[in-house]
Amino acid sequence: MNAWYLAAAILPVGLLGPLWIAARRPPLDGVVAIQVAAVIAALELVVLGEAMRRQALMLPGFILAVVSWPGTLAFLRFLQMERER
Repeated sequence: MNAWYLAAAILPVGLLGPLWIAARRPPLDGVVAIQVAAVIAALELVVLGEAMRRQALMLPGFILAVVSWPGTLAFLRFLQMERER
């Protein structure tokens, strides 16, 4: 067991806080929490890829890092349209 596996085992614990906030707080607080969770999840995939020495596991982490930001912007636009009604 090396440091990469240790990091891969500890990182999912960091998801508990943001996911709890996203479930229990108002939507705008939840958006920030989901962004933090997306960063942690992307980092987890990259760390797992490095731990197993498989580049194919790193690619979804990089894709998640790139796609999470526009997805958040689209969700915020949806919240804005709902508030205007």
